[in-house]
Amino acid sequence: MKKTRNLSTSIVVFLILDVTLGVIFFLLGQAILWSTIIAAVLAVIYWSFPQISRLIGLNRPQSDQPEIPAEQRHYDFYQLNCQLDKHTCPDCGTQDGRIYRTDEALPGRNYPPFHPGCRCTATPCTGELPATPNRQYRDPQTDDYQTGPYLTYADWRKAMIAQYGAHIFSSKNSPK
Repeated sequence: MKKTRNLSTSIVVFLILDVTLGVIFFLLGQAILWSTIIAAVLAVIYWSFPQISRLIGLNRPQSDQPEIPAEQRHYDFYQLNCQLDKHTCPDCGTQDGRIYRTDEALPGRNYPPFHPGCRCTATPCTGELPATPNRQYRDPQTDDYQTGPYLTYADWRKAMIAQYGAHIFSSKNSPK
């Protein structure tokens, strides 16, 4: 189905062509009816075959989504990120990966810091997760930094328990 903006543009093209050709035909002493018929045919061609009108530069492809100004493009939302290690508290772990609107940010509730010593961060995002395919985490057994596929804290914790066992997150395994 044709979009109405293309039809309305075709009507404007028809009117411009009709007036222009009408003046030319009048000055040449010809019947003005032919100018209207020619203008109508050209407008129908313009409406029916958008690729032809793009060749002459009249009909450029337009996005269906509204254009977002560059200064607002990445700042309407933010994503919460916690540290992927065995010292992350359960409250921060549940917030990891969540996306909120920037104008609804409430520190302590949906924006860090959530508690004293909180290591969570908020990063601007466009709503598309993840921005990168990898994420850094601290191996719970060796305590070394490693890079792996993007996982939220809950998924990372499940993967570490599957790899090392549930005892890896017990308090006796935490370095003092």
